[in-house]
Amino acid sequence: PLALFAASKLDDDGFEPLMRGLILAGGDTDTNASIFGQVAGTRLGLEGLPAHLVERVPEIDWLQREANSYAKMTASWRVRSDGDDVV
Repeated sequence: PLALFAASKLDDDGFEPLMRGLILAGGDTDTNASIFGQVAGTRLGLEGLPAHLVERVPEIDWLQREANSYAKMTASWRVRSDGDDVV
């Protein structure tokens, strides 16, 4: 939907203008902004997000520790050819 289309335009338009556009478009703005932010964050990484926005995230240090812990835990997971997850 709209959030994924916006995420496909990251290279052309940048994070902040696209986020503003999603919010100004109306509709289910919190869901669209959330989906866009998740996809953009995955695509750009923390370093690719606007620093002044990242600094406003409550408990960012805790959140980064938890994300790193989860990434380490799942790094060894594999997916079988039939699609079932294997740990």
